[in-house]
Amino acid sequence: MHAREWISPAVVTYVTNQIVEGWDDLPAYMRNINWYVHAVANPDGYEYSHTTDRLWRKNMRSHGRACPGVDLNRNFGYKWGGKGTSANPCAQTYRGSKAFSEPETFYISKFLSNFPRETFKAYLSFHSY
Repeated sequence: MHAREWISPAVVTYVTNQIVEGWDDLPAYMRNINWYVHAVANPDGYEYSHTTDRLWRKNMRSHGRACPGVDLNRNFGYKWGGKGTSANPCAQTYRGSKAFSEPETFYISKFLSNFPRETFKAYLSFHSY
C-alpha cells in the first residue's frame, strides 16, 4: 500500500515462492486454502518512490490540486476518516474524498466482495519501516 515500503513486495514475493516451491511439504491445512496474493497494490506510487521521492507514501492520482495522491491504507471503508487520517490533500495520511475513492482500494474491495463473506479467514497487508 505504502509506496516507500520497498521491502514489503519483496517479502510477499519471497513468502509466496516458499509456499509454491514447498507446496508438497506443507501441512494439509495449508494446502486446503485458496491463496490470493497481491504483491504491489500501489504500482504508480511505488515507481515514483524509486525515481523521484524516496519517502513518497501515497498513490499518484491527481485530484486537480497541488498535492496528488491518497494514502491507500486510509482509504478503506472500515472506520474511514477516523483517527490517524487527514482531510488535507497535502498530508501524508490524506484519506481521500470518501471511502474507496481510489481505484486501488475500490478494486480490492470489489474483488473481495465477489466471494461469500465466510470465504476469507484472513487478509494480510504487509508493511515495513
